[in-house]
Amino acid sequence: HRSVPRNHHTHDTTNICFDTK
Repeated sequence: HRSVPRNHHTHDTTNICFDTK
């Protein structure tokens, strides 16, 4: 997963995987 800001706890709709899972 990419190191992105923790905004969601799941995969974003923009095909970006959040580090917070």
